[in-house]
Amino acid sequence: MQYHIVQGLFPTELLVDELLLTTLDEPLLARFNIYNHTKMSDIATYQGSVVSSGNFSAANGIIHLIDQIVDRNRIQSISTINFLESNGTSFSKLSQVIEAARDSKPVKEALSRNNTLFAPNDDAFSKLPGGYFDKLIKDRLHCEALVLAHITQFGTYFTNGIIDGEIIPITGWKYNTTVSKNPEGIRFGNSNALKVNLATTNGVVHEIDTLLISPPEVELGVSQN
Repeated sequence: MQYHIVQGLFPTELLVDELLLTTLDEPLLARFNIYNHTKMSDIATYQGSVVSSGNFSAANGIIHLIDQIVDRNRIQSISTINFLESNGTSFSKLSQVIEAARDSKPVKEALSRNNTLFAPNDDAFSKLPGGYFDKLIKDRLHCEALVLAHITQFGTYFTNGIIDGEIIPITGWKYNTTVSKNPEGIRFGNSNALKVNLATTNGVVHEIDTLLISPPEVELGVSQN
């Protein structure tokens, strides 16, 4: 439970979006987020768990109530890019695409800031037309476009902070993805989320089973038949 205790006093007025808190479970940090919604009250989360109420005074600190225990196994003390590299059996093709675009300034900036990565696994890439991936990986600009189409324009989107029908802007505003939430699971656009809320030091990763953009949107002259 040490991960649920942070060092210092943080009343709600000091808890701002994307605040990183030092926990007693060092070196792990906890991320605080605030999600603004127009049709309902804002949602605050502590490492993805909803903060239901807070500012309860105790003899040695302040207590905020969350709706579930934080799953420590979903927290990584490494960056998003290093997380993908350490899970090569699931994300080897995505890692190749990122590596091909790694010298791109927009990609560098997107991967270094606080972000949410919708990470297509290797099975997602296997759905592409034959020969498409081999041509894609040789084209830096198209690799850049594909990477940026899977990273959010703004910050960290834990699933408990987003609502059904929400539209999430993607880097550069060229794309967005619509969230569908129901008892069976969560979808981002046409992609099913397989594993969600895989937290890294600079954001969160959601593993998806289909690319967020379809092949015709990244034209390489590959037959779609």
